[in-house]
Amino acid sequence: VPFNNTAGFCTVARCRLNDHSIVLSGEVDCDLKNVPEAPPGNYAEIKSHRLLQSQRQERSFKQWKLMKTWAQCFLPGVPKVIVGFRDDEGVLRELKEYRTMDIPRMVKDQNLWDPCVCVNFMDRFLSWLKTAVVKDDPNVTYLIQYDDPFNVITAEEQKPGSGHEFLPAWYTSSGTVPTLYAS
Repeated sequence: VPFNNTAGFCTVARCRLNDHSIVLSGEVDCDLKNVPEAPPGNYAEIKSHRLLQSQRQERSFKQWKLMKTWAQCFLPGVPKVIVGFRDDEGVLRELKEYRTMDIPRMVKDQNLWDPCVCVNFMDRFLSWLKTAVVKDDPNVTYLIQYDDPFNVITAEEQKPGSGHEFLPAWYTSSGTVPTLYAS
């Protein structure tokens, strides 16, 4: 069956995390036609990974790949992950399906990561971000950086024309720009 890995679409989801109302957009890899639920219940994330041939590789897959995939799917409500395991020549050898909500239970006994730590980090990050991003101006952008060796996150206001702008001029000049942090 031919497979087009360049096709895709984006979804916009609204969710809540404690005191934070979040509107997020993300790429959706798959719309499952045989699932009767409405979006996002019919969405799936597709990943590929090298075949797991040792316990060390399996542990690394669960610790890093599944954690990142769970984080990507959890908030927008993507319920299923399909992983294609490939050999060194890139040939698909195995397919596995994971339910997003079951992934944390798969790693719990191995103490690889904790979803509560991930969610709590995001809650603290969003609270900090609200204090760091203080200008309610659609023409102002901030560069958020994570300095890995020191575990420091910084927010730096960018000068106009810095190349970090992402809202198009037709949008910001329309006069209908929503206010920041609207509830």
